[in-house]
Amino acid sequence: MKSKKKLILHLSVLGISFTLLMVSIFYLNVGNLNNNGVNGDNKISSNPIFIDGDGPNDWVWAVSQSWCNGSGTWGDPYTIENLNIDGRGAEVCIRIRDSVDFFLIRNCNLFNSSRAGIALTNVHLGRVFNNIISDNSPGILLENCEGNTILGNNIFDNDIGINISYCNYDNITQNFIFNNMVGINASYSNSTVIHGNSINNNGYAIWQFHNNDIIIYNNSLSYSTWIGIVITRSHLSQILENIISYNTEYGVILSVSTQNLFTKNNFTENGINAIDDGSNNQWDHINIGNYWSDYLGVDVDDDGIGDTPYNITGSAGSQDNYPIWDDGPG
Repeated sequence: MKSKKKLILHLSVLGISFTLLMVSIFYLNVGNLNNNGVNGDNKISSNPIFIDGDGPNDWVWAVSQSWCNGSGTWGDPYTIENLNIDGRGAEVCIRIRDSVDFFLIRNCNLFNSSRAGIALTNVHLGRVFNNIISDNSPGILLENCEGNTILGNNIFDNDIGINISYCNYDNITQNFIFNNMVGINASYSNSTVIHGNSINNNGYAIWQFHNNDIIIYNNSLSYSTWIGIVITRSHLSQILENIISYNTEYGVILSVSTQNLFTKNNFTENGINAIDDGSNNQWDHINIGNYWSDYLGVDVDDDGIGDTPYNITGSAGSQDNYPIWDDGPG
């Protein structure tokens, strides 16, 4: 077998090291919270919940109810957990608005809402952890939010799994998102991190519209009925180390989008692996590009990089100048 260079993706690409470090610390804090229940066990049925940080049913009211405890601090967030909530085909299962306190929604089963399983509006510092969210439209809705974490949830059979609009600095990590029309829909949002998720068997895995500086990192985006990632009128995003495979029509489509970076992704057996109809998008960085299952070149010098560029379909005329490639024993 050929000797290949070890291919390392430098997290310093466009300054993301610090961002990912801070995100990791935030996730570890969530994981260290005392977990008193497991999905499916000891659920208590509840009516839909509405918490209004500026209204009579605020967090002071909420902690007076049997389904909420905590003090709203980082170490002791307001906590809603172990509930079974039927949205009755119309209501939001859990709705929170105008909140700047730390809170946690954990180990709940939220279903059958035509509005949302969880709806967060003008909310900061929320954590949604280890819930089952199904048969809603969407599963989780974030509007005008900042600094929230969506971690470790099972989100399926919704129209949209997670819908984000006009949000900043939110984190979506390690969720299982499947059998939705759209896995994640993000619009008019900035500096969101989508990391380590399994977003498979949806109509579209990720649909991104009018966003800036989104990091889509180390996800599985596969077996979509139509497209893995749609990026429209979005700029300065980084799509790194994802598996983008077996999507029926396209792996990635870019339109009216500029200065987005793709590197160390695995594009395998999509209808068309990628179409770039934007401008100034970058398909390699520091001598490392992406793996393309339909690459027709060779690697004569045995360095793990194809000797000729991979041409990206589309009006931009883009190329991956350093396609990752191993053409077998020398």
